[in-house]
Amino acid sequence: MSFKRRTAPAPAAGFEAMLSGFSDSPLLSDLAKSMRATVTEYKNTSEQVDRIRADKTLTDGAKLVRQATVTRAKMDAALKSLESARNQTAAGRKNVDAEINKHLDFSRANLAEISLAAEVRNYARSLPDDKRAKFVETAANTYDLPALKAMAGAPSWLSGLHEAEHGMLRDRLLSAVAPEHVATRNTLAEGEKFAEDLLRQLSQSVEGLVDFESAAEIAKNSSSS
Repeated sequence: MSFKRRTAPAPAAGFEAMLSGFSDSPLLSDLAKSMRATVTEYKNTSEQVDRIRADKTLTDGAKLVRQATVTRAKMDAALKSLESARNQTAAGRKNVDAEINKHLDFSRANLAEISLAAEVRNYARSLPDDKRAKFVETAANTYDLPALKAMAGAPSWLSGLHEAEHGMLRDRLLSAVAPEHVATRNTLAEGEKFAEDLLRQLSQSVEGLVDFESAAEIAKNSSSS
């Protein structure tokens, strides 16, 4: 019996090596635990697939159906658990983002602060490009917080800024007024991205472990005969 060719799955050792470079931050301890558990389950599943393949008491078709059944039962749950851990990390990052954005919000500012911010933006927008760039550079280098918030807390075009300038001012302001929040946000974002990459690569490798399409066809034909 011949089965469809598929992309070869990545070895479990590769994922273990990938995890060795993951952050040891306490903020990501639950995510790290979930990733390790998923990689361990992938390793165990791969080994079980190999044992089924070597079982001489089964036909090729029976081997394939059993491999598919085992892999789905183990890895669907493992990947779902990892996805949940990734989503929890993303939710944490979004919560921190909300706290960070409060430092860019003028909703609690008084009239004098709002008026000053508008004047700063109007002044920046009125300057020629070279002088505006110098004004932005000075505000950033001296940590002129009222000027930074005025420009970073509003759309870039209100100050005549390029997006890169606007982003730089935002980063400079937040590094001054919310350094711990920024550090936490960056750690969570890095963990979220790492987990997303691992989840994607593991999902692809799981699909390469077994020819699921052929296994489904064999199971269907067997049940109807």
